[in-house]
Amino acid sequence: MKWLNRMAPKKFLWKFSLELGSKYIAIFMCCVSVICVLVFIGEAFYRECKNCSQRLLHDVYGFSINIIIYCICMFFVNLWMIWGVAHKKPAVVLTWVVVTTMWWLQGFCLIFILLLLDIVDISIAWIVVLCITIVAFVIFGYCILVGYAYWLQIKGRSRADISADQQQIN
Repeated sequence: MKWLNRMAPKKFLWKFSLELGSKYIAIFMCCVSVICVLVFIGEAFYRECKNCSQRLLHDVYGFSINIIIYCICMFFVNLWMIWGVAHKKPAVVLTWVVVTTMWWLQGFCLIFILLLLDIVDISIAWIVVLCITIVAFVIFGYCILVGYAYWLQIKGRSRADISADQQQIN
């Protein structure tokens, strides 16, 4: 865990507070979730493929519905994160970090599997998409680290506040 603590940024984008960064990241992730829902709603009802079998259309429809439900859930998790940052709730922030990390890892595994399936068609477009995907995953990983760093910050503050309150009682 020490290596993870060392990787956690001290500031958001080397300039802003972790609280502000966590709030902006949660708002950004809400926007990403809404965009994903809208895109996959469109994909779920797109039936114009002339060369596609009914089985393929059925699989795409089921996959789209699954992603829509998942992105709606992530939208509410990110709204909860915004609330947790506003009220400085370490349990909410840690839950967001864990759930978002699982989302990140699931996406990473899915992209890896899809790349393995399409590795026979290596072209310049494939390489560009791979590079953009790597950049997106690195940015997403940084966002998770900002949330983790904010959790470390408010967790430490929470313990200090508790011990200060106990000293005042004594």
